[in-house]
Amino acid sequence: MKKNSLLTDNAYVSDKEFRLETIEINIFRGKLLAVIIIILELALSFIGILSSALGVDGRFHYAAYLAMYVAMIVANVVFLIWANSLKNMPDKTTAQLKRMETVIIVFITFIMCWGSVVTLMDQALYGQLASFMINVLVCAVIYYLALRQIVFPLIASGLILLIGLPFFQHSGDILVGHYVNLGIFLVISFVASRIVFKSHCNQYLSKLLLSQSKEQLEAETRLNIETNEKLKEMNQRLKKLSFLDELTKLPNRRSFRDYVDYHFDYLKEDPSLFSVIMIDVDHFKQLNDQYGHNTGDAVLKNIAKQLNSSINQDTDFTARWGGDEFIYASFNKTVEETLAIANLMRKKILSLNRQDYTLKPPAITVSLGACTLHVTGKETISHCIDCADKALYAAKTGGRNCVRYYSP
Repeated sequence: MKKNSLLTDNAYVSDKEFRLETIEINIFRGKLLAVIIIILELALSFIGILSSALGVDGRFHYAAYLAMYVAMIVANVVFLIWANSLKNMPDKTTAQLKRMETVIIVFITFIMCWGSVVTLMDQALYGQLASFMINVLVCAVIYYLALRQIVFPLIASGLILLIGLPFFQHSGDILVGHYVNLGIFLVISFVASRIVFKSHCNQYLSKLLLSQSKEQLEAETRLNIETNEKLKEMNQRLKKLSFLDELTKLPNRRSFRDYVDYHFDYLKEDPSLFSVIMIDVDHFKQLNDQYGHNTGDAVLKNIAKQLNSSINQDTDFTARWGGDEFIYASFNKTVEETLAIANLMRKKILSLNRQDYTLKPPAITVSLGACTLHVTGKETISHCIDCADKALYAAKTGGRNCVRYYSP
């Protein structure tokens, strides 16, 4: 309840950003009001001078009113000059903001007190509080004034009337009515000013909360984008890993199916030939038993490198088929080309024995079975693999470390 009371200000009223925004609004509104007042006072001055020249009413003190009009015009011109001279508002220090607030309060106090003085001058002819009421109410509702800022102008202008009315209004009945009206109007002006200021505070708070929500939403959005990018990257890695053999980094059987599907489903022309070479490491179980699985894994990795170095990466395909068995596949290769690649693979793998390995027999060798068929459909693929398997079996039973070709 205390935060919403008209007799207290919100905790953030002392914040620099709030004060700066309030000052900027008050200056903008003050400049508009100053222009209107200058035009109005110039018009009243002209009317006063003309009336004085024509002798419209001898009871009217034209000189005194003209002096008040000129004083009001000068004050507003000075305010306009000062307001237009302000630059780089966001860079102002707290002390500079306080000085600007003081100038605004002094200017508002002058307008209210000016209304009080003119009201005292009006008592001789009009006997009313119109000038005071208009000036006080306009300042109370146009400017955003904190509690400590509105109190001084109201008290100063009110005291002028409270003290001065008995000297200018000689009717006791009217004087009592003025005092009653003065008290009521000061309370109304104070309440109006507080309502306007509280509304400004609530708007600022709403904007502040909206800005914080927007920043939080932007931060969450950025986080979601980053998370999605990471998930996308992880999915791509997982997809890539799911198509690769973990040990040799060669494609796996799933990749082989994609390779075949691509040629049948996405290329405009169906392939005419399909070649397969099945590669099996000779005596691999004995090698594992004699030297251990770490050595066996190293052998498989080096064989994979030799197989990759024997093919055209753009058109040919090698994969780990399973265990110590590998597969080579290519479309539109002739029998002679396929056999040349098979023999190159055998020789490159045989050369491993002359490199870093100090393995005693069995040496690192492979048996290869090759087959090339004319393509009649996807069923040709599995048929060609079966034929290459039969050729591989012939190579294994025919002494190993050799290439055999099978044609149905």
